Amino acid sequence: MSYSNPPHQETIIDLAFAPVPNFDPVRYLRLHSKLREQYGESQSQPALPPIQSMPDTGMAFILGFGDGPPPTRIWHLSIDQRMVLQLQSDRLILNWRRIDDPNWETYPGYDALIMRFLEAYDLLRVEVLQESGQELEPIRCEFAYDNVITHSVSHAAGGISKVISGVSEPITGANEFGTLTSLGMMLRYDFCGDSLGSSSTLVNLQPAFDRSTGEAIHGLRIACAGPPVDSDRNGLHNAFSEGHEKALKTFESITDDEVQRSSWGRS
Repeated sequence: MSYSNPPHQETIIDLAFAPVPNFDPVRYLRLHSKLREQYGESQSQPALPPIQSMPDTGMAFILGFGDGPPPTRIWHLSIDQRMVLQLQSDRLILNWRRIDDPNWETYPGYDALIMRFLEAYDLLRVEVLQESGQELEPIRCEFAYDNVITHSVSHAAGGISKVISGVSEPITGANEFGTLTSLGMMLRYDFCGDSLGSSSTLVNLQPAFDRSTGEAIHGLRIACAGPPVDSDRNGLHNAFSEGHEKALKTFESITDDEVQRSSWGRS
């Protein structure tokens, strides 16, 4: 199944691993000319909170930071700003962003993205092994799609509840709180896959505004995350691929068939 103009705005491939002591993400980029050619601009960002595995469950939880200076996360951006490689002492993330692409012409596809991610992972693994003598210890693989449901799509379908299954019809009319014009939801599906361990697919639908137009929209994130069954390169590839398939199937199952065909060009 393919789409000529899907609501997809961003792809995220996110690997969390055990923290690497004294890790310098800026130095990592400088050491590898191939990455330097792919990502010409760097930006410093606050680090994402660390993730740790919960014993015996395979789940993960977020920890707060302790004392001392805050850790650093580096964004490495491609020339067209669509690709962002994020790196910190316990995370490697690749984002593709839909920028100035109304006709869906620049998306490289999942296969190209996972290969680009694994190329960066290979370089990171070698660098960490040479510097510290440690192997990377993957904790969690997450694959996510961010989508935008525009007002025109919702209106043509008869409301957001007609676009996304599982959304309750809003109560019509006004009351002391005002008139309800949009709503959101969060769903979670737990599973144990072949390449992902005890994992979950999260569906998050929330009202928002398009910053460029001011138009009321709904943001739809579908994220599949869990610990990889095997932590070598092939194991990570399989885990992300399983997450990708789960995310696609979830999108297809919760969105309306007619909207898929008429608004997003499903074929």
